[in-house]
Amino acid sequence: MKIINKDSVTSTNDELKILAREGAKSMTALFAKTQTAGRGRYGRDWQSEIGNLHGSILLRGFPKEKVHELVFIAALAMVETVESFLFDQEVTLKWPNDVLVDGKKIGGILVESELKGSELEFVVVGMGLNIGTTPKGLEAQATSFKDYETQADLSEVKKLLVEAFGEYLETWIDTSEAGGFERIGNLWMQYAAFIDEEISVKLPEGEVRGTFKGINEKGEMILEVGGVEKTYSSAEIF
Repeated sequence: MKIINKDSVTSTNDELKILAREGAKSMTALFAKTQTAGRGRYGRDWQSEIGNLHGSILLRGFPKEKVHELVFIAALAMVETVESFLFDQEVTLKWPNDVLVDGKKIGGILVESELKGSELEFVVVGMGLNIGTTPKGLEAQATSFKDYETQADLSEVKKLLVEAFGEYLETWIDTSEAGGFERIGNLWMQYAAFIDEEISVKLPEGEVRGTFKGINEKGEMILEVGGVEKTYSSAEIF
């Protein structure tokens, strides 16, 4: 994997999109010390202070119908990376794109794609991880490696993250019984937060409460509402 390091960018996703349009190859990773316009899901601002990890990976050659599965690959890679440093803490995954430590957000994922006509041109998988600074003033509680008095060298964190991402990507594209999204989904479920708990979910059409039952073979949320299991591809747990 080719790794590009920058001091400052608007966002690593946006910078990598530019490089992709200029012909950058699949499995190019870009990291920046800081972002001036970092963003998360639904266009929310992502605080990008120096000392935290801000990175994106470029992928090509996948069916557009499977783009949504990449968030689960990134999530597993981030869990493995976090556990390498915070091995005494509980690391869980909040569907679809948050990494939690002891119930507090330590990282997030933003997958964006670009089409050429009806075909997928490329995908960028953005990953942010709080290492040296804990963001303040957020709706949800946040944490960082620093809160656990863990000193982590950013270059080592990046190295572990890239290696783990590559390994889970190989599992995902493996056509044997040991691979594919079924394997990725099963691994993700081992870290899923709120399993069998009643949660509130924000939908485009409003809010609903139900019991979180995990994900299906498409990565959609399974929510039991009034004794009936329903699936959602676009929703937010809050």
